[in-house]
Amino acid sequence: CGDLVYSGHVGCTLICMAVLHKHGFLRRRLAALIVWAVAIVGIYFTIACRSHYTVDVVLAMYFGYFLPEWYFLRSRGVVKGRLSRIIRWLEVKPEAFGGARGLKQTVPE
Repeated sequence: CGDLVYSGHVGCTLICMAVLHKHGFLRRRLAALIVWAVAIVGIYFTIACRSHYTVDVVLAMYFGYFLPEWYFLRSRGVVKGRLSRIIRWLEVKPEAFGGARGLKQTVPE
């Protein structure tokens, strides 16, 4: 039995879904339906092939989709608070922690 926590297959799938969602590629209903259907089928087969436990897939959902969405909501200012202000500050000032200097970055609205 290998240590598979969390499922990298499902994690990568859901990170791709989070990026597609964030950048507006899933605005069309048909495109969103097709992409989500493929993702859900992939997640089902990850469990069905019995190489991952269900908990591996559930944790991958948390780390792969819900955690980035938590970050995106704070970086856009939808959720208020001290942590949200720090995240927005880091998004505007990437050089604060060694990011690229001289590149103008703005917080997406």
